[in-house]
Amino acid sequence: MSQEIVAGLIVATFLVFAVYRQTRERKVTPWGMWIAPIIFTALAALIIAIDHLTSPLALAVVIAAAAVGIPLGWYQGTHCSVEVDRARRQIVYKANPIGVAVLLGALGFRFGIKLATGSLMTSHALSEAQELISTAALSLAIGMVIGLRIYLHRRYNEEPLPVA
Repeated sequence: MSQEIVAGLIVATFLVFAVYRQTRERKVTPWGMWIAPIIFTALAALIIAIDHLTSPLALAVVIAAAAVGIPLGWYQGTHCSVEVDRARRQIVYKANPIGVAVLLGALGFRFGIKLATGSLMTSHALSEAQELISTAALSLAIGMVIGLRIYLHRRYNEEPLPVA
């Protein structure tokens, strides 16, 4: 098997696992739920540096994509089933399948461009425009994750404190 096929299978496996995990009920703490967005943001910054997308226009496009993703994530949150347990300091939520599909579509778009152009295993094989579009899709997905977390945090803070 060629390296691109193996890489494509790894990405597909990741996406299938992500779909499976996102469609199940998840328990998070109000503080622990911010770990994934921080990691995703750091990875996006690393990808931006590796892809040499440091022009002011490129950074503006990536930031704008994240800014568009935040309200989409918030909207996704309004369609999740959310239970807040302030006594246990826990949020239990189950994501809406349509929101999961949009999020994974944005991630899949990034990897799909790289796979289709044969640049998944090599660096700098894409044109700057292709890199920018695929990185903007990744940034949109990160914005969605952040928007969902903002929504969950707000729901947690709205829940009345337990009476002792």
